[in-house]
Amino acid sequence: PSIVMGPPCIVPGGSSESLDLGAAIVTSRIALYPRTSISVVDVRDVSRAHLEAVLRDEADGRRFVLAAESPFFVELATCLLDEYGEDYDMGPREMGWLLCATGSLFDGGIKHHL
Repeated sequence: PSIVMGPPCIVPGGSSESLDLGAAIVTSRIALYPRTSISVVDVRDVSRAHLEAVLRDEADGRRFVLAAESPFFVELATCLLDEYGEDYDMGPREMGWLLCATGSLFDGGIKHHL
């Protein structure tokens, strides 16, 4: 699965995993990033794909996976830093393999990053 990035279109009080991740990055709630990548797609591309799927008969009953690129987490954070660095105090740092391996002993969610 891909994380959907781009201009938000949510109702007041709503939430979005993509916005939550972006907020966690720019507010430095994530101190270190494991050396792993994540698939990213622009929300506008998702919108176009939905429209195309509605308009094309051959899309009926089929699934489509959208992904534009797969940057490492630290690269994604650096893009946000380039865009919003003046407004937020953040500095993306990559987690070394040894720290990731040690952390996986205490947090099972880290194991899939090894």
